[in-house]
Amino acid sequence: MSACAPTKINDLFNKIHLPHDACESRSRIMKILDNRVTAAALKILSKVSAVVGVSAAFIATVLTGVGSIPFVFVAGCLTVHAISHFISKKMRMLFNPAALRKNQEQAEAYVLSLKFLSDVALFQQGCDGKDIKAKFIRPLTVLIRKYTALDLIGYRILPESLLVQAFLTEIKHQDFSSSVALYQTVVKAIEKKASCDYGAFKEKVLPALKEKGQDLQLLLEEHEDNVPCNTFSFFYNYSEDLAKKFTALDKGIEAGIIEDVKGLQKAIKNWLKEQKSLIKLKNQEKFLKPVNRVLQRQQVALKELEKFYAGHEYHDIVEAKQKEFISSLELIYMNKKQRDDKILAEYGFNISPIEIREDDQKNQHLIEAFSKIKEKKLHQSLDLARLEMETLVERHVGNDFLSINKQLQKEFDKMESRKTARLSSYKADLNKACDNDHAFAVKYQVRIEAFKQLTKSVLDLV
Repeated sequence: MSACAPTKINDLFNKIHLPHDACESRSRIMKILDNRVTAAALKILSKVSAVVGVSAAFIATVLTGVGSIPFVFVAGCLTVHAISHFISKKMRMLFNPAALRKNQEQAEAYVLSLKFLSDVALFQQGCDGKDIKAKFIRPLTVLIRKYTALDLIGYRILPESLLVQAFLTEIKHQDFSSSVALYQTVVKAIEKKASCDYGAFKEKVLPALKEKGQDLQLLLEEHEDNVPCNTFSFFYNYSEDLAKKFTALDKGIEAGIIEDVKGLQKAIKNWLKEQKSLIKLKNQEKFLKPVNRVLQRQQVALKELEKFYAGHEYHDIVEAKQKEFISSLELIYMNKKQRDDKILAEYGFNISPIEIREDDQKNQHLIEAFSKIKEKKLHQSLDLARLEMETLVERHVGNDFLSINKQLQKEFDKMESRKTARLSSYKADLNKACDNDHAFAVKYQVRIEAFKQLTKSVLDLV
């Protein structure tokens, strides 16, 4: 791929763009219906509704005559019976072999497409683009939302090797907390649906997870453990940030990724309990209510600015373009796989009669010759895919798209500027309520000092 293609991908996936999910392959109702428990429930509902409807008609006829039959009720019961029977029958047809194979091919192509973006796209000139990739490189999360984790595993939509690849591709750009949550989701599905078919998943992904856990621990080791908490607003921001990191650590221990050294998890839980108790004072103490109002207004204002920016009509155009690009990438990978499968099948057909011959030396020479032909054809297939990708990037990022990006960049800069202004405004509002803000440190001096010691004890164990 030429040097310009990754640069143009940066234009297609930019920090000014919003993250999105892939289109649903099935409706939400179908996803809910597509499981054995619901199938059994529908079968029972079908039988019960039929029995209730017929019984009601029979009893009414025997006791008071045909004219008193509750036709509306009976019709309703029989309608429920008919619908339940139809849906139950339809569900058995949802994943026939052809449909399943199509979903497997699409899922594989999607994972490989996102891995391509992860490996090739810079996403932002002059830096690693990690934050931007975190928004768009989420192959496993998108597939879980598309199929559900249980279906993804239960129907073997992703084989173990691809599941591992999708997981590692995604967590490469996610924080430790998101990575652990994704790991737990997948592991629960594996334990419930197909532990034998995905037995090596944990072993293959744990090293990467442990490395991310170690990075978090190193970050916490450098954390200042004796920060003065002279105001409630400072304590709120400082402790909430630390709480996110400690919660991630707690989840890591719970998942078996981080070792629980010297009661670290118990110490974290005690810290989180006390932190929540101190934060709750903003709603309990009358003198903290002015401070709390400022903090709430600040949060609401920042969210409203982001919501207003997200509502810009150009985001829909960009998202459609991005989805079209990824769908085209999937098609390129699917076509490449079909070519490769044909090449491999041809190779197998050519060498199978040779392998049963007795002349080993001559056989080996022929096998090597066919192997070279196979490798050459596979390389040509790869070159074709790369050329198609390059053409794809050029076609998706034209002057019209760059013009949209310029307009969105102006809107993005405007939002960031307004955020800065709002933060300055609320800082001024906090200064007006400074007496209330400082009163927290005075009234709760003993608890704050104890909390500092608790923080230090947790950080010492990390």
